[in-house]
Amino acid sequence: NECGEPQEEPAAPEELSVPENTYIQMPAGLKELIEKLDTTSRIEIKKKYDAAVELRESLSRIVLGQEAAVRSFTEGYFRSELEMMLRPYSGSDTASARAPFVFVGGPGVGKTLLAETAARFLGIEPLVMNMSEGFSHGELVSYIESKPNGVVIFDEIEKAQHHTMVQLLPMLDTGYFNGRDCRGNIIIFTTNAGS
Repeated sequence: NECGEPQEEPAAPEELSVPENTYIQMPAGLKELIEKLDTTSRIEIKKKYDAAVELRESLSRIVLGQEAAVRSFTEGYFRSELEMMLRPYSGSDTASARAPFVFVGGPGVGKTLLAETAARFLGIEPLVMNMSEGFSHGELVSYIESKPNGVVIFDEIEKAQHHTMVQLLPMLDTGYFNGRDCRGNIIIFTTNAGS
């Protein structure tokens, strides 16, 4: 500041545990890890938590009757955000896509609506691949390269040909597709199978 006095560090959130009435549940072991972090990192976690709560509330207003799916998605998204942020502190390196999801349900229940709406609220233009219409290698590669933190939606994945499924599995297993790094991507499969 102008007087040359040392500036105070911003106050850390008092407690990052989640009250019982809160929307987003903290992943196991997070509290212990948070205690080892500096104040700036703790504040960033609180911001991510608040953003996840806001995302859940926004999705719940649009995707009606699917509270469990909305909750599962937002908690998974929050965990993936934390894992990306805390990777340097935890000493682990992810070897898969950042946040893979499978939305299962009958036709018309809101699987694709949830996926597309979530991407929109995250400020990301998703790539939606309708598997009943086929699969474009080039389109997927181009999207992954241009949007390393994008959202890829494989709609009606049960309609994909077997060889396509085999080609997509490395995205989930290693975090790469045709040598392209997709570990920052959110991958969503929708399916009517088993509904």
